[in-house]
Amino acid sequence: MNVKVTERTFYPFLMDVIKGHGGAGVSEIKYNSEPDIVFDFVGRKWLLGVKLGETIPILKSAFIQYHRHKDESKIDHGILLFLPEEARSIKPTDSSVAKAVNGKRCTCLIDTPDLKVELKDITFPRILAQIVQEIYPKLERKESQGYSLTTVIPLLK
Repeated sequence: MNVKVTERTFYPFLMDVIKGHGGAGVSEIKYNSEPDIVFDFVGRKWLLGVKLGETIPILKSAFIQYHRHKDESKIDHGILLFLPEEARSIKPTDSSVAKAVNGKRCTCLIDTPDLKVELKDITFPRILAQIVQEIYPKLERKESQGYSLTTVIPLLK
């Protein structure tokens, strides 16, 4: 039998990393379509959407799905995480998946009411550290920033 990993395969391991970085109330929530992870972090409730691959069609469908879940949940802080395409081919063992979650470089979109940030070539634990070190202080200062044109234009095409 050839068992393949899916986005949900990564959820328990992503949730462990979130807890390890001070996240609380970490749980998987089912919406009308796909489930997401919801958690409390740096004094805010966050929605985490996860996709395998970083192609334009995947990015577009993930962005639409994320916004549907955001509207349903009324959670206004989120991370849309794109694990690299090669993550599809890892062995579905605990050690392989944990290693991928902690070590594979990925892309993510951070979405808050005031800040929209794209992070590339970064591990998931580093994303959480960057939220604490750089994004949280900006949120506290009510700084505002949108996604770059290089992020927005492919989504509009």
